[in-house]
Amino acid sequence: MANDKKRIGLLIHNIHDSYSIQITEGLKKYCRENNYHLTTFPVSAMNAGKFGFEYRHNPLLQLVTKNNVDGLVVSTGSITSFMTLTEIEDFFAKFKNLPVVSLGIDVPSVPIIQVKTEEPFKEMVRHLITVHKRKKFLLLKSNSETFDSNIRTKWFMDVLDEFNIDIDKSHIVNGEFNETFSYQVMKEYIENNGINFDCAVCLNDEMAFGLIQILEENNIEVPKQVIVTGYDNGPLGRFSSPALTTIDPQITLQGYKAGVVLSQLFNKEKVAHNTIIHGKEKFRCSCGCVKLNDYKIESINSKGKVYNYSEKEILNFIHQNPKSANAQFHILHYMMSYTLTSFSQREFRSKLPKFLEKTAIPAFAICVYDEPIMFTPTDTFEMPDKVKCIFSYERGIKSNLTNKGISFNPKKNLLSSKIFKKDYPSLALFSLFENSYQYGFFITTLTTEDYMFYEVLFETISKQITSEIDLSAEQELSKELVKKTTNLEKYNSLLNDLSNTDELTKINNRRGFMYYSKKLISESLEAKKTGMIIYGDMDGLKKINDTWGHESGDRAIKACAEILSRISRTTDVIGRLSGDEFAVAAKGMTPETFRLFKKRVEEECDKYNNTSNEPFRVSISLGCTQFTKEKSDLAKLLSLADKDLYKEKVSKKNSKQR
Repeated sequence: MANDKKRIGLLIHNIHDSYSIQITEGLKKYCRENNYHLTTFPVSAMNAGKFGFEYRHNPLLQLVTKNNVDGLVVSTGSITSFMTLTEIEDFFAKFKNLPVVSLGIDVPSVPIIQVKTEEPFKEMVRHLITVHKRKKFLLLKSNSETFDSNIRTKWFMDVLDEFNIDIDKSHIVNGEFNETFSYQVMKEYIENNGINFDCAVCLNDEMAFGLIQILEENNIEVPKQVIVTGYDNGPLGRFSSPALTTIDPQITLQGYKAGVVLSQLFNKEKVAHNTIIHGKEKFRCSCGCVKLNDYKIESINSKGKVYNYSEKEILNFIHQNPKSANAQFHILHYMMSYTLTSFSQREFRSKLPKFLEKTAIPAFAICVYDEPIMFTPTDTFEMPDKVKCIFSYERGIKSNLTNKGISFNPKKNLLSSKIFKKDYPSLALFSLFENSYQYGFFITTLTTEDYMFYEVLFETISKQITSEIDLSAEQELSKELVKKTTNLEKYNSLLNDLSNTDELTKINNRRGFMYYSKKLISESLEAKKTGMIIYGDMDGLKKINDTWGHESGDRAIKACAEILSRISRTTDVIGRLSGDEFAVAAKGMTPETFRLFKKRVEEECDKYNNTSNEPFRVSISLGCTQFTKEKSDLAKLLSLADKDLYKEKVSKKNSKQR
């Protein structure tokens, strides 16, 4: 890699959502125009452990060093959504040796790119009231810990107060800024309440898409019966049906401006703390300002000015997008079909270049640790000083890797000059993980805006690589075990325990729980019996870790596992699904016996707290759902039990506030 080019790092929450794509494309444009290198580090929002696997991307943070980048752009609004201001400041302290620019949230001593959307957002809500005569509002927001959700909610309520319009608390719904989640929560809302609103203001576009989908399934016309608006102005909103009325925070421009400010910092120029970008309102079909069959109009603003699509934009959408999508689906189908066959890791790597040649990826590398590293939400990950590149690909260039691979220190030199022969101005990293284990990371080029395709492609490759590494490890283990015992049953049992048992608590891990619970459900239903799936979540594990340390947190986790094991029957299946989440599959349990189970858990927690001499207290919130012949899919059952658990959490929180 050339040493005279400045290297910009982009720290962002995933790469596939509309916001991330536009930020990345804006910064890429600036880097391309100014001959800078861009390395993208897609991580997860901090403290977002409840979203399952997402935390497993965060080891990439340790590769953001002065050796690897000269400056950093942080998508603060998305990465720190669940953090307090103090936690945000501590997070930025990790990068104190680098010039840093923040996107979206004001951080002391760090220049910020800030978009002003209060006035266009309020104008949009006023427009819904005065022009479209809507008064029965529903608000789809995110949880109360999210800064963007809180401020946009305040703007919304300010306008309703301005017009003396009341909104019932039940009409303010948490959609978690997520399309799938908002679809599910609004499905339940409509089942329970019907359509008791004529206008839904969604605080991002994704939630609007989820709502529109469930409205269409209920034969509710948008905008005739219900108006739906969003916030973000992503490409999908422009070309959806109906095209989405939304707020344009000019996200691509934010990414570009971040590059401008970082360049000023490189050159020791005086930089304003705030760089302001003004957002715009975009009135389209979903509020009724543009007719559904008028394909030329891109949007209308609050003053009635009409913005039309260019002919080039229309032709590009009609001709290129379907062609690109078909080609990408073909590539994924080809690879997934091939990976259904069992073959060695070396064989897979020999075939991988043929798959990559069918994509637009110019360069791709796989780097692995010497051995998998366990990493859960309660763990502190330490990036190894040595990783090994076991595969590299460059279009049209023969790889110089040997079978032994190339070892290097990723904290000192992210991209060993031996891996790629060409200089690539835009690279991205992806964590290589499976379940609770980190295996390494991918390094790749990004050449199109369809980043979701890349993520699915890399997940497919990841699955094959990690399964082969696991298989190799099990084969080595089997050699040792066979030497020590001739008892084949004991050997098989030990292998099974190793793959299905949680290392800390010695109960089933997620894999073991899913396997044995599916068997329990199947056997129960064959015997024409029902039962319960119980979802449990420890209360206050983060506080225990922060106050008394992770060793105390581990003891608390083990205590909860022992309590659940003690009061469960031998026929029940118990598992630890993640850091502080547990589940139980109980054959024959009814809602009445679940209440007894829940009471026993509370009693055992109290007993532990009174006798353990620990400085902390343990408690477990529980939710449940019944499995039946009609409702037997374990993944869906866990989701329903998790929603019931959420209600329990809210109830506990409300009780404390009284």
